Amino acid sequence: MLQRLDEEGSRYGFTINTSKTKVIRNPFSSSASVLLRGSSIEDVNEYVYLGSQLNMKNDMAGELARRRKAGWAAFSSMRRRRLHK
Repeated sequence: MLQRLDEEGSRYGFTINTSKTKVIRNPFSSSASVLLRGSSIEDVNEYVYLGSQLNMKNDMAGELARRRKAGWAAFSSMRRRRLHK
């Protein structure tokens, strides 16, 4: 399926970036390597896509912790700027 997507996309000038493409597997999927243009696609347990952390366990703890950390970082940055004025 990935090969077909790559072929069809290339007809319109699109290419799949094999270094950014990742594979997340569910427990029932094959563990065979996924190859695209001779390159193996990396298997991962979780991945951040469009700002949301995805995983196959439907576990939101990591996503919530990541967002909380980002929120505190933004707050601290704004607070430092405010103190230096």
